[in-house]
Amino acid sequence: MISSRQTVWLVLISSLAFIGLFALSLIRSEQTEFSVLQSAATAGATAANFEGVMIGGSETSAKEENFFSSDSLTDKYVLISFRASWCAPCKREAVFMESLYQEYKAQNVEFLAINIWEPESDARKFAEEYPVSFPVILDAKRRIHVDYGIRGLPTMLLLSPDLRIFKRYDGELSENNLKELLDLLVNSDG
Repeated sequence: MISSRQTVWLVLISSLAFIGLFALSLIRSEQTEFSVLQSAATAGATAANFEGVMIGGSETSAKEENFFSSDSLTDKYVLISFRASWCAPCKREAVFMESLYQEYKAQNVEFLAINIWEPESDARKFAEEYPVSFPVILDAKRRIHVDYGIRGLPTMLLLSPDLRIFKRYDGELSENNLKELLDLLVNSDG
């Protein structure tokens, strides 16, 4: 006969096993979803459409009541910089982004900064601290970074004029390294 104490232990162990298996299935499901999303944001894949709230950029014609749509990026090379105000490498890259934009915009290259994982007020302060003339948007719906499989900052994507991902770079880039990537992009067959 099983004692009440043994019954309690049996229920406890069964419950812990169930919770463990459930947690494992959730983790595997999330990893699978991320793998699918990240593979969609690799070289050769078509870039996902997106929209966001404009929080900076003085020269952009894509402004329409503080709204930005990726539809405005067609027929251009595009550099997308995913960033956040709390990211130290993002701040270091922000220092030289405007000068590179001025250098490459005549070669039909559009720059776009997308602030993710932070409140709008922090993103706006970052845009004011590092002013640029290209569009800066906030991933207000918290969807863009998911669609592109962004898991760390900074991350840069280079798109060809047909909006295919030409190159993805996870991690900090120096100004010279970014120039090399931009030269490679504009000298490609698109």
